[in-house]
Amino acid sequence: MLTEAVRSLVGLGKNAARRAQGRLASIGGKKTAAKGLENFHSNMLSLSDVLDKVSDGPDGIYSGSLAAGCIGEADMICAHRFNILGRGHMYLGDRISWNTDHNSGYVWKNEYFKCIRTVDLMNAADVKVPWELSRFHHLITLGKAWYLTRDKKYSNEFTEQLTDWIKNNPAGFSVNWTSVMEAAIRSVNWIAGSLFFRGAFANDPGFLSTFNMSLYEHGAFIERHCRYQCRNKNNHYVAHFAGLIWLGLYFANAGSRAGSAARRWLGKGLNGFERQMRSQVFEEGSHKELSTYYHKFVTEVFLLTALICRRNGVKLSDRFTGRLEKMCGLILKLVKPDGFCPLIGDSDDGRFLVFSSYFHRTPRDFRHVLAPAAGYFGREDLLRAAAPMIEDVFWTSDKFPHDPEDSTAAVSAPSAAADAFCGFGLYLFRDHDLYVLIRCGRFADRGLTGHVHNDQLSFVMSACGFDFFVDPGTYVYSADRGMRELFRSTRSHNTLFIEGAEQNESVRDELFLIKEKTFSRCLKFSQERFSGAHTGYRREYGLIHRRSVDFSRSGVTIRDVLSGDSLKPFRADLGFMLDPQVEVAGTPSGFILKNGKVRLHMRIRPRHPVRQMEGVVSESYGTLRKTTRIVIEDIRPNEPVITHIGVLRY
Repeated sequence: MLTEAVRSLVGLGKNAARRAQGRLASIGGKKTAAKGLENFHSNMLSLSDVLDKVSDGPDGIYSGSLAAGCIGEADMICAHRFNILGRGHMYLGDRISWNTDHNSGYVWKNEYFKCIRTVDLMNAADVKVPWELSRFHHLITLGKAWYLTRDKKYSNEFTEQLTDWIKNNPAGFSVNWTSVMEAAIRSVNWIAGSLFFRGAFANDPGFLSTFNMSLYEHGAFIERHCRYQCRNKNNHYVAHFAGLIWLGLYFANAGSRAGSAARRWLGKGLNGFERQMRSQVFEEGSHKELSTYYHKFVTEVFLLTALICRRNGVKLSDRFTGRLEKMCGLILKLVKPDGFCPLIGDSDDGRFLVFSSYFHRTPRDFRHVLAPAAGYFGREDLLRAAAPMIEDVFWTSDKFPHDPEDSTAAVSAPSAAADAFCGFGLYLFRDHDLYVLIRCGRFADRGLTGHVHNDQLSFVMSACGFDFFVDPGTYVYSADRGMRELFRSTRSHNTLFIEGAEQNESVRDELFLIKEKTFSRCLKFSQERFSGAHTGYRREYGLIHRRSVDFSRSGVTIRDVLSGDSLKPFRADLGFMLDPQVEVAGTPSGFILKNGKVRLHMRIRPRHPVRQMEGVVSESYGTLRKTTRIVIEDIRPNEPVITHIGVLRY
């Protein structure tokens, strides 16, 4: 494989080729140093002790439809049918092409990873597709089916896929090596998947040698490149250290030189985890990239890695554990009664490990993180919230719901409460009937603007468990530049927008960079009222948008005003993006909004021109749904617009 990789250096310049060849030689040296791994079997403990009681015993859960569903998903994987990033089931052929965007058909050539262009805004290729497939989240599903049936077709599929991937993705030479985070997440999933197949490789030392050698190359690659590829310390950086920890634990009992490298990886990973928990997570427990989904993803990485550390006798600091518990607690508070969480900012459906529903994941459902959290922190409230995620609880928690058959339980709504997450800039009001989440505040931390949207003073709202006003989501990143800009634009959110302007300034041809102008601030927040303002329109128009929201059990009253003396003509509107399930009927005083059995009455004062327009939302990466936008037109300076949204009892 090393020789094949070196041959592909022909397309590089002489100096670049020499440098790349030197780096490859270094990886090859690590490989030589790892002699003795051919028959190495890791003694790393799995996340849970339940492998021997999958289908029997008092805690066994795999029977009937659950077992059939698991086996059915594994059979789909064996047939090479995948649902990648919500694009529907696709047949990838008898031999999987690991370097292809199976949506656009674009294929990346196997070149040195630093010479591969992953994003080209002139085509529709989405590098996330090969990356997602090569994360190997599906290995756990294969492992579960093998443990249930002991059918060799599942263990054979495991070995065949990994052997083929390793052959066609030589270390450092494919699009799947262009991101260190991808190498780290792939390593973790290979390790987690292999734990299910303990003993299955006893008669296949050739595969075990290939597998261990490639994992060792992954560790050497991550160690060499993790710091240089991540100048902005973000979720990628956390995943880098997680990969080093898992690999360090996996090779902990290997031969002298390999074991020495493993101890170094483990030490670097643990030190990195401690530092990044301090630098990337606010004291309140929110993540500094200011996206609810990326907060969930980073929490998942921290939590599952902390859990595997505990299982293997490795301790993290009390400070780390305390802040991690706050991260989980924030998710618990943000989860709505239906179990879903609003997707504020970017979301890309990224996962660390997938223990259940490989083909039917719901990205807005964050409760799979609460499952390991329940056992790790010993908290019954987390366990109750995670109860419907029965497989996740089973595999990652030593606690178990009192009624494991109850897989439809909703998150219990607390009494009226108001929670402010000032670091993130989220303000939450909820009681038994209403859920209102407002975005106002911090736009970036230390230049980390990559996953924020122009959503200042926007809100989402559900009533009696049904969504009404929603965030539009993300849709895609590089595959469609126009849609990328639309979904993070001001006009797509539930806030005031000026035609032809944005709250904050997008940077041309930059998919993950926005220059701040808003400098939003919360002026007041209590159980009865929120008020805030932003200055995104002051420099160009001389105007400040101020919004207040009054809460009551019967609904909310929103007051919007553009204060100031306008510097030039403008057209301002107020937009409201509705959930696709909401039916809209006009009335003399406004609108009746209906979702399920719940109806809201939306009234606007004073009278303004109002239009119903077609909008689009994305509930998961790569998917679109049509919906309705209500737009209140002709907002004038210093003339407040009051929108009352009341719940009609049913």
